[in-house]
Amino acid sequence: MSAGRFACSGWVFACSGWVFACSGWGVLAAALMLAGCSGCQVVSRNKLTACETQHHSLSEQNKALLAENENLKAHSRQVEDRLIRAEEDLASLDERSGLDR
Repeated sequence: MSAGRFACSGWVFACSGWVFACSGWGVLAAALMLAGCSGCQVVSRNKLTACETQHHSLSEQNKALLAENENLKAHSRQVEDRLIRAEEDLASLDERSGLDR
C-alpha cells in the first residue's frame, strides 16, 4: 500500500497508508474526511518526524545486522571446511602410521 501525503504545517492525519498534514480549518476538514477510515490516527508533525527518524535508524540497524549475519554464516562455513580437512588429514596420518608399523 503506497503512502500519500498532503503537507501543510501543524497536525498529521494517517489513514490506511495515507498521511495528511494540515493546520487551521484544514485540520477539521481532514479530520472529518478521515473519520470514516478504520485505523486512523492523529499525531503531531514532531511525533511523525520522530517516528520517521526511528524507522530510518531501525532500517539501517536491520541492514547492518543482516550483513553481519551473512558474514558470520560465511565464516562458519570456512571454519567447518577447515575442520573437515583437518579430520581428513588426521585420518590419513592415522592410516599411514598403521601401515608403517
